[in-house]
Amino acid sequence: MHFLLFIPFPAQVRACLSYAVMKIDIEELNSVQRKIRVELTPETVTSEFSRAYKNLGQRTRVKGFRVGKTPRSILQGLYGDEIKGQVRS
Repeated sequence: MHFLLFIPFPAQVRACLSYAVMKIDIEELNSVQRKIRVELTPETVTSEFSRAYKNLGQRTRVKGFRVGKTPRSILQGLYGDEIKGQVRS
């Protein structure tokens, strides 16, 4: 079973993306269990990572950098795992 969904985003995100395209596969494992696989476009994932790092850079203080001016590579080294978890959810 295959689905193609167009999901509208809230108004504040709509300026960047009007719609995200997802491919969803649902596999029936047994009468009560299903396996769901969701695929997003690379552009959607990239824009979410950019937004997450920009938001993090504006909120954190890193010694040696002004607030909001910490390079993304530094933020990735310090907070990469947390950002991956945030973007996945």
